[in-house]
Amino acid sequence: MRALWSVFGAVALTAAFLYTAGTSRAGEVPPSTDDPTLIQQRQQMARTHHRAAQRIARQQERAARRQLAEAQRQAAVAAWLVAANPPFRCPVAGGVSFVNSWGDARSGGRRHQGTDMMAAYGTPVVAPVAGVVSSSSSGAGGLTVEVAGDNGTLYKGMHLSRLAGAGGHVASGTVIGYVGTSGNARGGSPHLHFEIHPGGGAAVNPYGTVAQYC
Repeated sequence: MRALWSVFGAVALTAAFLYTAGTSRAGEVPPSTDDPTLIQQRQQMARTHHRAAQRIARQQERAARRQLAEAQRQAAVAAWLVAANPPFRCPVAGGVSFVNSWGDARSGGRRHQGTDMMAAYGTPVVAPVAGVVSSSSSGAGGLTVEVAGDNGTLYKGMHLSRLAGAGGHVASGTVIGYVGTSGNARGGSPHLHFEIHPGGGAAVNPYGTVAQYC
């Protein structure tokens, strides 16, 4: 009899355990997709992304306005330069004097093929037109600067004391050197020997041009 009651007791305990376990599992509530906390997190993330997109859009708009303003400014400057720049600038930016010495005799049976523009030592020499600047040196011309003008004409200035450091393409009026006495002008009066070569060919008398603009 005691053995039978022991069997009944074990069966009862097992049944009670299974019932409790089943009830526990059945009572578990799975996470809900409608959880208020998750909804708030998603809404906050959406607002954060929206604000970031708006901030980027505003930055892009400001950058576009700045670019447009800079383009307009450059266009205005270019228009002003076209309107204000004369077709030719006096190559000596300072007090200067000269005479028509074209064809005058020079040493070695040469003829003068330029205009000697007398000026104080160190007076700035400027590009008479917009063009590409280059320099050279020789025993006769001394330190020489050339401007291959955008207009197709080559301009040469000789006997410089030094260069201004300008290189490449420059605007009309850019300082490109300084009046001096280099080359065969050494020991004489400082001046700029100025030449004009249309099309880069033979020199022509520059006196009429410099007389008009200097």
